[in-house]
Amino acid sequence: MKGLDKVENLIFEEKLAEAMNELNDLEKDAQLSETERLACMILSSQIMIKSRNYDKGLLLAKVAFRKSIELSEFSLVVDSTLSFFDSIYGLNMLEDLSTKEKKEYSKMIIRSQDLVKTIDTMSVKEKKHRMTKLGDYKKILAVTEKKVIEKKVKKTIPIGNIKGVGQKADILKQKGIKTAKDLAKAKIEQLMELKGIGEATAKKLINNAKEAIKG
Repeated sequence: MKGLDKVENLIFEEKLAEAMNELNDLEKDAQLSETERLACMILSSQIMIKSRNYDKGLLLAKVAFRKSIELSEFSLVVDSTLSFFDSIYGLNMLEDLSTKEKKEYSKMIIRSQDLVKTIDTMSVKEKKHRMTKLGDYKKILAVTEKKVIEKKVKKTIPIGNIKGVGQKADILKQKGIKTAKDLAKAKIEQLMELKGIGEATAKKLINNAKEAIKG
């Protein structure tokens, strides 16, 4: 559709107000098909994202993604997926995803990558652009997952591996202090109740545990 191409070009040129005006004019056309209206919604989402209105962009992307799945409009599934990830990236949500969400979002990316390969209406350049962006988000998810795993490992560092603990490990374990995380959360007074641990040593052990967790 010629009008949609014009809006896409305006978005690319960062002429967002003009792009939105063109889009509003297009959406007034009663003859637009459901697919064309869906394409308008995705472009509106992209305008919101470019304007840093990520919440609105995310809302539109979610609706567009669901409808594009229902209509089996695979090119729009891909574009709404990209708008979705552009939004959550702009909102800095990728760092805070649960393991379940990361797996779900990774599947979304893989599905879109597979779809891009099957869409004949996309030019080689368009396919390359989408595959690159999807690949970038896939890498970001992998990096954040690695950070989560590393963080969990650090939190489960055995008490005996903490600098300065040495033979005190058994005494600490008897008090339920078995990992670096346990020791980092311990109170100085709690440690001073144990044989051979004074105030200075208690402070040092707690600090050492915190440093071990930080890596």
